[in-house]
Amino acid sequence: MGLRESKQQDSLDLATTRTPTIEKKQQQEEEGGGQGTEGQKLEDARRETQEAQRNAHQLTSSSSEDFAAWMVSRCPSDEEAAVKEGAASVASTVLEEGAEQSEGEKKDLVSRADIAADDTTDVGESKKSVTVESPGTGTQRSEASLRFSDRGHASESSGRGSHGFTTRVSMTSSARSSFALEQADTSVNRKSLEMFLGHVSADETLVGSAPTTGTLERLSLDEPDSESLHLAAFQEVIQEQEDVYDVFDQVEQAIVRTGVPKDLWQEVCVLAVLPADTPAPLSMLKQLWARRSERDQDAESVLVRLAHTGIVKAARFPDGMLWGLPKSNVLKRIHSTILPENVLASFHRYVVKSYGRSASEEGEHASLAKVDDDGYIVSNLCHHLIAGRMDNTAREMLIDPDWLERKLRVCSAAAVVNDFRRYLMFHVHDSDIKLVLEAFQMSIGVLTKNPVHGLVRSQLVGRLLVAPLSAQGKDWLRKQQDLQAVTLAAQSESIIPISALNPCLDQAGGLQRLCLKGHRGPVTHVYILQVGTEAITASADGTMRVWDLEIGDCTLEIQAHQGPITDMRVTADGSLVVSSSEDGTMRAFELERGRCLRTVGVGGGMPLERMVLDPFGRFTITSNAEGVICMWDLGSAAPMHKFVTHARVTCMELSPCSEYVVLGTIDGLVLAIEIASWKLVSKLEGHTGAITCLHVTHQLRRILSASEDGRVKLWEGNRLKRDMENLGGSVNCMHVIKSGKRVICGCEDGKARVWDISRGSCVSVLDGHMGAIRAVTMSPYEEKVVTASSDGTSIAWKTDSGEILRVLEGHSGGILCLEVTRRGRFGVTGSEDGSVRVWDFSAVYSHIPHWHSGSIRTVSTGNGVAVATAGDDSIAHLWDITKEEFLGSLRKHTVSIRWSKISGDGTRLLTASPNRQVSVWDIAEQKFLYGLPAHQGSRIKCISATDDLKLAVICLFDSTVTLWNVETQEIVRCLQKWGQRDASVGHTSAVNELVMTKDGSHVITASKDSTLRVWDVRTGECLHVLEEHMDSVVGLHLEEASNLLASYSLDQSLVTWDFQRGEKLSRVKFKQRIKLVALSSDRKIAAALEDGSISVVLPQKHQVKEIRMHSDEVTHLSFTEDGRYLISASRDCSLRVVDLIQERVCAIFVGDCGFTCFSLHHPTQHIVAGTDRGVVSFLDISVLPC
Repeated sequence: MGLRESKQQDSLDLATTRTPTIEKKQQQEEEGGGQGTEGQKLEDARRETQEAQRNAHQLTSSSSEDFAAWMVSRCPSDEEAAVKEGAASVASTVLEEGAEQSEGEKKDLVSRADIAADDTTDVGESKKSVTVESPGTGTQRSEASLRFSDRGHASESSGRGSHGFTTRVSMTSSARSSFALEQADTSVNRKSLEMFLGHVSADETLVGSAPTTGTLERLSLDEPDSESLHLAAFQEVIQEQEDVYDVFDQVEQAIVRTGVPKDLWQEVCVLAVLPADTPAPLSMLKQLWARRSERDQDAESVLVRLAHTGIVKAARFPDGMLWGLPKSNVLKRIHSTILPENVLASFHRYVVKSYGRSASEEGEHASLAKVDDDGYIVSNLCHHLIAGRMDNTAREMLIDPDWLERKLRVCSAAAVVNDFRRYLMFHVHDSDIKLVLEAFQMSIGVLTKNPVHGLVRSQLVGRLLVAPLSAQGKDWLRKQQDLQAVTLAAQSESIIPISALNPCLDQAGGLQRLCLKGHRGPVTHVYILQVGTEAITASADGTMRVWDLEIGDCTLEIQAHQGPITDMRVTADGSLVVSSSEDGTMRAFELERGRCLRTVGVGGGMPLERMVLDPFGRFTITSNAEGVICMWDLGSAAPMHKFVTHARVTCMELSPCSEYVVLGTIDGLVLAIEIASWKLVSKLEGHTGAITCLHVTHQLRRILSASEDGRVKLWEGNRLKRDMENLGGSVNCMHVIKSGKRVICGCEDGKARVWDISRGSCVSVLDGHMGAIRAVTMSPYEEKVVTASSDGTSIAWKTDSGEILRVLEGHSGGILCLEVTRRGRFGVTGSEDGSVRVWDFSAVYSHIPHWHSGSIRTVSTGNGVAVATAGDDSIAHLWDITKEEFLGSLRKHTVSIRWSKISGDGTRLLTASPNRQVSVWDIAEQKFLYGLPAHQGSRIKCISATDDLKLAVICLFDSTVTLWNVETQEIVRCLQKWGQRDASVGHTSAVNELVMTKDGSHVITASKDSTLRVWDVRTGECLHVLEEHMDSVVGLHLEEASNLLASYSLDQSLVTWDFQRGEKLSRVKFKQRIKLVALSSDRKIAAALEDGSISVVLPQKHQVKEIRMHSDEVTHLSFTEDGRYLISASRDCSLRVVDLIQERVCAIFVGDCGFTCFSLHHPTQHIVAGTDRGVVSFLDISVLPC
């Protein structure tokens, strides 16, 4: 059975268990014991406790006393009493802990488990379970999951062991949590384990003075239990033991019988503190095996002796350090039975404090955060803290951004999330830790892509600004903000994370749980796998990705095709995924490792547009752009049947038992083909538009077809039963409820209509989207409907009333696909913006009402405190930059606002739209003053205004260039008339760009005729014709402080001019097209190229420096006032600052959506940036050195 199948079976097994499990003996575990009723298990526990009480006074073994003395000598003095009590009197420990586990408390345990189930923070959708954890052996599972544990993980006892030692009971949030933690543990230590196995050798000289007998054998983690005879002998001793007074003597004998030297059995016992399958360096083992002076042995020789007994494997790494790996198939079962919990916990504490003392003399948390990593401790510190009951220290580590950043770099995001989940198993109501975990998970994509020191703190602080933290949590947040300022000031030689002053990042505690980024194109398909904690997505970039929805990370990337993926299907057991592509191929991949099993290439390279897959993976059916339908045998990748429709197939579905395939064509036909005979059995005519979606019932009893003609038709056999007309245009998607009585249709007009199929009537209309609905689905219990739209939002509706429950906003592009998890708590959406987002429908609804509802096109700042943002929603927002507060909205425009400008004195604002509407506003009063009304005809192409906003020069798409008095709404002068082609008076081709000086004295125009013209505004005459470019001039930038004009052209050249004299100053040719240009006051020039790189021209040094900064289009460039720093914003969601003296990136801010524009407010050194999602970001760069 594969790993994925094991995970699925584990979820099913665990879903059946809701109560704590207390096994009687190890034999009962292996024989499937503990599956009785709750009352039987509680009675068994009481009987064991009474028996231990009767025999406790007989425990007076010299071996136990010696063992106790040795353990006490190794533990901190403040723990001697606890250790002595636990080690010297095992039975008394049983008595005390067993007495506490009264029947009433056990019942209370069940009720607390139910609370934990409702308070889950996991994305996993399996039913909740109570697990028990024994420090040192990792997370233990209920008896239902023990059947799974033998498939790759050592079996571990839970509840009471054979001697009645009570383990620590935890309230895990998900049935898969224990498996997830074990998988995370394995992942965390996988690198060191693989390195260890790569250096294990049979060479006796590897480990120094090794005994002459025995060799080091290479260990395979999947090898069978070769020590089963020894283990059986050990179990026999325990089972035959009637009294527990000599348990340590018997344990010693049993361990010696496994081949362990008699004087080393104690060293073997304490190895239980190591996580499973985790090698440990000799430096760690020295601290663990430190002994009394009279019994002192060299730790290396101890490791060598244990290696030659077969209990431990040894290997020497290239750095010379010797490492040891205990064999878990023996040690796990022995250690879970031998050591009392409090004794084992003391050894975990001893390990932690030993590393803490070696780090520094500071406080415990501070010293541990700075501990030197020996390849072991950073990965496993939280394991020892939790197992050692040092929960407060573990909590301090989890809220320390520096420690989280260090562990992320050393290990992985999964390792960090694993630590949080391990802590939350015992502190399910620690809401602050949950919020910090959520903030970290939302930042994983940013942190892994941008390994910048301090970025973890910056992201956590930015995502918790409005989160519902407790009073203690708010104090911690303020402390982190102060530390952030101090840290940034000290990072003069490294990249500084820019601080967000407002909640512009997605906030923890809201509806959005995860933002999964990695695809470089639109996400077209999403499918949640059966385990409920993984999703697979397909993209137009030709890749598929598997995402861990608990961790928030990509676990598998499949480079599937050379072209966009057109369809993706997964088999019923989730083991196989098949995709089709525009590159003309179909490929089948196994989901365990992403290995390609079959490739089918269609002749002629004809793009495949639709595909269906048999749920059992036996065959697949494809259609190409010419309407050719082919059936393929996945076992041999050979074609089985072929059918030609002579019309493009727009949708395709299989009947429930794969007996028929139903096709919808572009000309409105519905065709049904029998799979067995491959004959056309039904041809349904009636639609007048292309078929968009189909629903098929068993044996073709019913077919529902939806079309671009706005109709949904119900067919029974070959007869039309119902014809339901949607008045909202094309039906893009539909979902049929389980009973088959109603269908929900998503329409082009942004409304979803619920139809009663039996009556053919519309029951309700769900109206809330601003764009066409692309996907619709329901929760499993059908209590809510979820729709996704091209407007970038998804809405959850109450099924019976049509009430809006949640509006999910976060994508910057239209949503293309949507899935809901098995229990309906979470939704997963894929978007045109390339991101996948996970939403929690049960979260407290949070919405910041002052963001724009569309992309922000322009940001304006002046000398005052007011800032203006405007964009596609046709609304201008005013903000106070000193307080980061919203002031008000200015509403008059009817279409997108593309241009804005604040007057020099900061009292007025000009806004302009392409429909020729120009408005001037009083900022203080927030009212309209004057402007130009909207006009029909040619639209505005570009506009520029004077500093007092009274004069504006406007260029229309018909190349008319007109100077307006905005205040009087009068035309002052026409510089270029429509249709004018006389070179003596103006341009001979279209005008692409223009700019006017602040005082309104000059206007410069750039044209497709490859020339620039400088106009005298007062007379309307052309003063200079600037000719240097060889192709169309597409952009201009004017820096009046230095009397410098820059122009760039399609010929990839950039020319600087003294525009008043009409003289060329310099010309630079680039290898790529120029997208943007910026000029500084000291005549530096920056050009953003089409590949995202930026070239900076330094005239003083006569150099051109190319700086790689962004992975996507650069949308805005600007220099600081002194010209030292260059700021760039990009659609790759980052804003970066370059220090031109040091010639390096010195600061960075990474958001959740692409930046479209920004403005630098010079008095405060604050940046106000707009995004393609309508979010306004206030960023502080005042910490940069002057």
